[in-house]
Amino acid sequence: MKLLRSKEMKKKIIIMIIPLIVLLSSCGIAYYETAKNPSSQAKGAKVIINAIPDSAQVLLEGRKIGYAYEFSSSKSALKLSEKKGEITIKKQGYLEKSFDLKNYKENEIVIDVELQKDNYLKGNNKVNNKDEQIENNDNNNELKEEEIKKAIKEEEKKQKDIIVLKLIVEPQDATIYINDNFWGVVPNGGVISNLRLFNDKKYKITIMKPGYISVEKNIVAKDIKNKEIKITLQKTK
Repeated sequence: MKLLRSKEMKKKIIIMIIPLIVLLSSCGIAYYETAKNPSSQAKGAKVIINAIPDSAQVLLEGRKIGYAYEFSSSKSALKLSEKKGEITIKKQGYLEKSFDLKNYKENEIVIDVELQKDNYLKGNNKVNNKDEQIENNDNNNELKEEEIKKAIKEEEKKQKDIIVLKLIVEPQDATIYINDNFWGVVPNGGVISNLRLFNDKKYKITIMKPGYISVEKNIVAKDIKNKEIKITLQKTK
């Protein structure tokens, strides 16, 4: 009788152990596959742009997303869900430069670029006669001075018309669109402290992220209290 009970106990123990062995084996296989296949790791990219001049425009796939100084630090870096696309740095009077993100191995990308002045017009204004050349150079210098003064006045006017707002968004990594144009991705911490907008212009700010209900907010920059905008997305049910 005791021998029979002992055999039954052994059978029960074996039945209980077999599923545990299978479970542990599957966990080991899953861990091995994850370690072996890095495709399961994040493919996003963080892009810091150090450009000279820092007022150069930044374009992603041909669409303007801001100015170089807005992405010049780790906190304000451009965040993308995937490391792909072409970033172009351009400014009037300079030769533009483009960078394909696929050419970078690291997910944290730093673009250091100094734009060169476009000397095409200068090279095509050469003349054979020295007197004409001197006269042309004087005229060009006068035009350049006028253009510089005009550009300074326009920039000063823009600066007066621009207001800097703070945008606070939950959750982080959400995508930001302003007037239906891609602006960037919400950084870690969810705070963007340098959102530059024109005072009197109307803007539509759209925040979206997979798994959340998108939010659209229509604003006029000068009407924002305390110069701060808070937007919180709700999870979809």
